[in-house]
This record gives sequence, structure tokens and C-alpha cells, in this order.
Amino acid sequence: PGGSRPFRRCFRGSLPWGLGADRPADDGTGGTGNGIINEKTLTFTGHRPQRLKLGFDIYHEEWNPLKTKMKQFIIDRQITDVWSGMALGTDTIAAIATLELKEERYDIKLHCAIPCRNYHGKWSAQLVNVYNSILEKADEVVYVKDGEYDEFCLSHRNYYMVDKADEVFAVWDEKSYGGT
Repeated sequence: PGGSRPFRRCFRGSLPWGLGADRPADDGTGGTGNGIINEKTLTFTGHRPQRLKLGFDIYHEEWNPLKTKMKQFIIDRQITDVWSGMALGTDTIAAIATLELKEERYDIKLHCAIPCRNYHGKWSAQLVNVYNSILEKADEVVYVKDGEYDEFCLSHRNYYMVDKADEVFAVWDEKSYGGT
């Protein structure tokens, strides 16, 4: 209970810098000023399961508090589009949270940005099944690099997602650095 759970502190705000920073200020109308809310895009980033110490079984109940926070954030911010990089851990939970909201009849789209064609090549069969199931239900799947895994494909995927996002939801263990 309580304690220093890895999802306790999440960045919640518009991008103050870099890619996508030239978007108009959010006045609740999606930048139109006419009371019509336009698309609002969110991307998730965060650590892999081993860093969060939550385990690789993403359907285990220990992931539920993070998934619940993600869903509530999406609802509260009136997010219409979610981008997931489909990495194990935070990205996968974000994708599942988005799909659950779709099942609950929220008008939301899931977009998956896959770094390269063989991204899931070293994963267990169980994790590959979850990955494929998410991709089948996604509204869009983009392969950021149409080739094999290399040292740059994860960075390219991260830049791609941040460029698409109006906001970023980050899960941080309060210790490590790197990534998106």
C-alpha cells in the first residue's frame, strides 16, 4: 500500500519543448476557439517490466493501478488518439488500457508505432501473442523503419511518437534516465 510505487509520479502536461511544441495552446477546443473539440493525441512512454518490478505478466493484477491511472488520464483529458510504441511494460499497458476504453464505448483510436519489422523477435510466445492481439485490434499500425532491428530504430520510433503527440504520459521509476 502506498509506498514508492513506480507509477506514483507521472509527467502530465503538454510538451514544453521540441517536436510538436508549435501546436496552439489548449483552450479546451482543440485550438479552434469555436467550442468544437478536435483530436487530442497522447503518447505513453516508460520503463520495461524489469525496471518497474511489476513482472512480465501484463494481465497480472499488479499492473491494474497503473492501467487505471492511464484510463482516467485519457478520459479526463478527452484524448481521442493514443500512440503506443508497443514496448513491453508501459507501452503495452497503455495499449491495453486504450483497447479497454474502446470496448467501453469511448470514441478513441489506438495507433501503434513499431520500430522495425522484427521488433518482437526475442520475446516469449506468450508476449508475442499479446503483441499480435493488440496489433489486430489497433486502428493503425505503423512500422517506423521497414527493415530489421538496429541501434537507431528505437530512437526513431520515439521521435515519431513524440512528433504525433499533443501530450506525453511518462512512467518513471525516479532513478533511471533515457528513452523517449
